[in-house]
Amino acid sequence: SQTAERLVLFADRLICEPGQAIDGQLLYPLAPLRLAAFRALVPGRTIEFQMALCSPAILVPALAAQSDASGTSMTGQEARALSWLSTVTEIIRTNPGIHMTLWCNEDTPLIWPDVLRAISAYRGPALLDGDNDLLSALLTDTGYTSLARSLIARPPVSAADRRNRISTALEAHARPGSLEMDVTLPGWTTEDIEAITERYIADCAEIARLPGVRFISP
Repeated sequence: SQTAERLVLFADRLICEPGQAIDGQLLYPLAPLRLAAFRALVPGRTIEFQMALCSPAILVPALAAQSDASGTSMTGQEARALSWLSTVTEIIRTNPGIHMTLWCNEDTPLIWPDVLRAISAYRGPALLDGDNDLLSALLTDTGYTSLARSLIARPPVSAADRRNRISTALEAHARPGSLEMDVTLPGWTTEDIEAITERYIADCAEIARLPGVRFISP
């Protein structure tokens, strides 16, 4: 009996099942057609997709940890060819006029309020209830309390100021293990991980310039 202004849906397997996340050198090869199918469910409506990207150096080991996932035998040399740019470019080609908001998952602690506002479309000045939820999970109680008091006593003068202060707090007061990610697989070398990371950073810079993409970055 009510008219919704905005409907937000979440699904961690929206664009692919974990076992189908890697096909040869392709990341999430089913994503373009799956997003097209979801858009077709509500014709004539404005559909937006918000998604965090993740470095293949972190993503492949995470998939390998799932018994039914692909990529468990991928070598470091093979992983160097994985490209988010190819995936996002194909999504746009298959879905003309699509609106996407993307960000690097590694940056999420610094940009969480921006992510919440992108998802909710809230543009007002007020704080949102969830603005600090992620920080409370990543910081020790002492570190979180200290940061919260600092932000209240001396409000950030800009988004960049807030991110810098959060970054400093995370460096000094992160919960043990909260920021550590396993990026090792048998046979992977330090050179492989560095090459994968460099390509990921370059891909994200290109993706941020694609039509229809809003890229949130620190």
